[in-house]
Amino acid sequence: MSILEQLKSHTWDGKAIFALAAFSLEYGNFWHLVQTPSGDSLGRSLATMNRVHGVEKNRQAIADYNSLVKNLLFAVECITELERLSTKGYDNKDVPALSDAMQEIPVAVYWAIITAIICANHLDLLVGDS
Repeated sequence: MSILEQLKSHTWDGKAIFALAAFSLEYGNFWHLVQTPSGDSLGRSLATMNRVHGVEKNRQAIADYNSLVKNLLFAVECITELERLSTKGYDNKDVPALSDAMQEIPVAVYWAIITAIICANHLDLLVGDS
């Protein structure tokens, strides 16, 4: 809730984008280190320092995780597209489903933020020995 409190002055799609951007910093670092070639000693040292080791045994879990991240990205894209359509001035008579969808945006943004937080927390499980 404190995250939502800090973002209260932003639009709903802005809140989702901020959460995705914050998560992408962690995810990008993880993904870069996971793909470090075994011959790259500096890269392997960085991976070890960041506790990104033993990922070979978790390939399926990483693939599933990547699928979840892609779905999160798609959800945020849909949220921003709905916000864009609503600001274009479409009349509810022209697109009645848009009004219904706009009422669901706060819930979708809340779940997108929660999903980003949970994904960031689960990076430790993917790369650790647990």
